[in-house]
Amino acid sequence: LPYVRRTRGGNQPRRLHRSTGSFTAQVETTFQDQHDGDTKNVSSAAGILALRQDGIWNTTASLDAACSATVDFSTTAKPDQPPVPLRVAVSVLTGADKASRVIMTWTDPSGSLAAAGYPLNIWEDVGTA
Repeated sequence: LPYVRRTRGGNQPRRLHRSTGSFTAQVETTFQDQHDGDTKNVSSAAGILALRQDGIWNTTASLDAACSATVDFSTTAKPDQPPVPLRVAVSVLTGADKASRVIMTWTDPSGSLAAAGYPLNIWEDVGTA
């Protein structure tokens, strides 16, 4: 994903930021879905986050200035859809080994599935799609 900001030491997550007010790079990568136990493909271009599971479902959502988006899975063919739209925050985590990983943290802003802001799921970047 574009405009990755790395942290210096520690395991502090940092949000991806728009440095010019728009996303211009297009990157596609595979993420491990910790909740479902499978992989999803994610790309971003021009401020749009595209999510898909090959041959099953796909959707898009607009990224805001904090690299977050609201995703409504009810518009997809995804099995076991969440009953409410979810919020995803895209961040970079850098460990003491200096290796960085893009993570996507999913929450329910409505508070229906868990307290608003409480993480429901994490997708971790595991490589290029």
